[in-house]
Amino acid sequence: MNKLSHSSLAKYLKCPESHRLHYKERLRPTVSSAALLFGSALDDAINVLLKKEDKDPMQVFASKWEKGFINNKLVSLPSSTQIVYAASDFDKDLMKDIDWQKLLMFAEHELGLKIEDPVAYYNQCELSKKSKAYKQFPEEENKFLNYANWLSLYRKAEIILEAYKTEIVPKIVRVIDVQKKIELKSENDVIEGYIDFIAEWEDGTTRVFDNKSSSRLYDEDAVENSPQLALYALHEGLNKAGFIVYLKSIQKNKVKTCGVCGHDGSESRAKTCNNEIKGKRCGGEWTETITPKAKIQVVLGDVNPKLEEAVLDNFNSVNKLIKENVYYKNTHACDDYYGGSCPYKALCFKGVDKDLEKV
Repeated sequence: MNKLSHSSLAKYLKCPESHRLHYKERLRPTVSSAALLFGSALDDAINVLLKKEDKDPMQVFASKWEKGFINNKLVSLPSSTQIVYAASDFDKDLMKDIDWQKLLMFAEHELGLKIEDPVAYYNQCELSKKSKAYKQFPEEENKFLNYANWLSLYRKAEIILEAYKTEIVPKIVRVIDVQKKIELKSENDVIEGYIDFIAEWEDGTTRVFDNKSSSRLYDEDAVENSPQLALYALHEGLNKAGFIVYLKSIQKNKVKTCGVCGHDGSESRAKTCNNEIKGKRCGGEWTETITPKAKIQVVLGDVNPKLEEAVLDNFNSVNKLIKENVYYKNTHACDDYYGGSCPYKALCFKGVDKDLEKV
């Protein structure tokens, strides 16, 4: 019996050879995306909110964010060089004093570096990383960058979970199921998947929902165009679904106030206070404060029945091709592989597998 999930179907459609190397040969990149690890830890914390468990969601996140699995091995995450972060993951404005202290202590005690200005050193490491090949980037600089990113994402998780708790949970009348495993069976094949949650929404409808982390807002017709939600709704006999989209880019809501006269200069570009007092410019230094807030988008819609049919047709067609061992290299996807280069590119065209390991 052949088993296929939405993600494995997508991988085959992207490049059949990458599917073979991933699922049949069990080859994986030696590094993992921070987005996957962060998303997994955040999902566990959100599940606590949905189930109304007697647990602190942030403690659940912290536990999963401290140690996670990379290629089935439990890894300490804070400074691991097996993790690749996006440039947008780090936000110095969200860091607290204790975070900077942890970063300085880590640099001194773990890396043997005496740093006076962690922000300046971070920027220096970023420039260094961009100007060098990945393998030539000094390990101590890589660890420093990764630890800083890890701390920053911890703060983002706090803000996202608070927004989910105050903005999303009150809209849910009743949670029916969380992380429900589904199986659609044909004569010899199984389509597998997990529904993030099924709930009765505030408008009285029952929907399947998918939680998503994103760098941008979703289109308003995202539900109607989602093969994954079509599959899930088909299994549950529902025709309505939704996306809960949380953006990792945090709104900071900066307020700039003069330390001398108290003038609000949030809209001013002046370097010092431009408020006039008795005909004279104040010139006081600005004090900046932020009130960070996560943006969470709710996209509701009806599932397209034609898309449901197309999803099943795709699964059946791909299952047949896999059984017949039809695998080819889609060279158009080599440098357009989920936002980057295919991890199997060097193996396919140079026979080099040093950045891969068998799981």
